[in-house]
Amino acid sequence: MLANHPYGPFVFICFLLGFGVKAGIFPVHIWLPDAHPIAPSPASALLSGVMIKAGGYGIIRTIYTIMGVGGVRHEWIAYVVLGIAFINIFLGSAMAIKQTEIKRMLAYSSVSQIGYVLLGVILMTPLGLVGGVVHIFNHAIMKVTLFLCAGAFIHQTGLRKLDDLRGIGKRMPLTTLCFTLAGFSMIGFPPFVGFISKWFLVLGSLQVAKSGSYGMKVGVATLCLLILSSLMNLMYYGPIIYRAWFPGDEDDAHGGAYNTGAVACKTTNDDPDNYMMVPLLILGAALVILGLFPQLGTGLANQFSQLYFH
Repeated sequence: MLANHPYGPFVFICFLLGFGVKAGIFPVHIWLPDAHPIAPSPASALLSGVMIKAGGYGIIRTIYTIMGVGGVRHEWIAYVVLGIAFINIFLGSAMAIKQTEIKRMLAYSSVSQIGYVLLGVILMTPLGLVGGVVHIFNHAIMKVTLFLCAGAFIHQTGLRKLDDLRGIGKRMPLTTLCFTLAGFSMIGFPPFVGFISKWFLVLGSLQVAKSGSYGMKVGVATLCLLILSSLMNLMYYGPIIYRAWFPGDEDDAHGGAYNTGAVACKTTNDDPDNYMMVPLLILGAALVILGLFPQLGTGLANQFSQLYFH
């Protein structure tokens, strides 16, 4: 461990920046929103669901193995990482709200979501670490589902703009259902997997004063940020889901998916074939099943947490 080494903080910052580029943390996240819109949707699913999590795992091992909790707790570097986590969560959601293209919106959502992982890790509490580790797994399922659904929308209809997806639920009901389940999970509604992650992060934020990592003010600020972030997630996922299922007569003039398919959109099922649809249905079911029975993910994460908090 580099806890007492004079170059410890410098080495830590280098590791943080290196893994941070892969994870998409602020301020080295700028490549991520530009990469997703031009990448094939399966590549986007792997990029967001797997690759950026490798960066998150590297940050976890840097803090807990290379530096050690004692080498980070009460040090200035802890507050730097905590500030980056706060910025990631808020900035990613704020930018996602402004987007008009579905894959770019999902890219900024990934920036926000990696902030949850970073937050759980840097809280340096047993339940906070559980929440961060569980979110690596849960977010992978959620975001793979969302990107594959977006790819199905684009592949079947050619529509990428969020306004054009009005009424897409009538045209692609199964795909839209999977997107809806993943969107609800991202917002943090129970009983989906996203709620499990956020619940442990909330519990972890309540532990910060007891564990001695930070003062009570940090715990309260973290709790408020988690609530605000869920509301912001609702602001950009909610309208997409609602308009997909309930376009309304007032939306007929906008030329969205409800109209783009002309009369056929009311009668034709444009869901993709089984090769594309079956994985989506499996992922959609996993969002619910693992939310109702979270013991598999949380049990493994708890064992990992106990390695560092006895």
